[in-house]
Amino acid sequence: MKNIWKKNNQYGYDFFVNGTKQGQFLDSHTNKSSTAIAMDNEEYRIVRKGFWKNRILILNQNGTEILSLTPEKWFSSSFLISYNGLNYTLKIGNNPLSEWSIYKDSELQLAYSLSVEEGKPGLKIDEPVNAPLLFHYLLWYLIEPTILEQNGQNGDFMLLTMAGISN
Repeated sequence: MKNIWKKNNQYGYDFFVNGTKQGQFLDSHTNKSSTAIAMDNEEYRIVRKGFWKNRILILNQNGTEILSLTPEKWFSSSFLISYNGLNYTLKIGNNPLSEWSIYKDSELQLAYSLSVEEGKPGLKIDEPVNAPLLFHYLLWYLIEPTILEQNGQNGDFMLLTMAGISN
């Protein structure tokens, strides 16, 4: 699969899989309390909870929790994800640059990592299995500030199209 994030003319990004638009990511990391997602004719919100704002929830348009992400420990680089009655693990690391990876047991589901191509920062997406679409929005939410930090706030960064191949 070929996954691409493209900056749109509004305040966000469009997500494409094999050239087909899957949805939008809006209001990313502003002073507001949540980020909006529009996909499959549904609207979702990403919100942070807790004193340290280290618990992340994705809520549907009715306010029902769809996905939750909680740290294993308050100082941990691993998080527990609960989605559709299944448990996953999100691991943050350097490979050699920033990488956010979701695992089911020990099997990689999806990874977003910062990469450098021709001296410009970009995004490498590794998807060895067909991961839930919502995982792409979660990882984009988490890694997008790092990408913008590396290349400025204008959003004119290179998005690499090195997507994983689904089996």
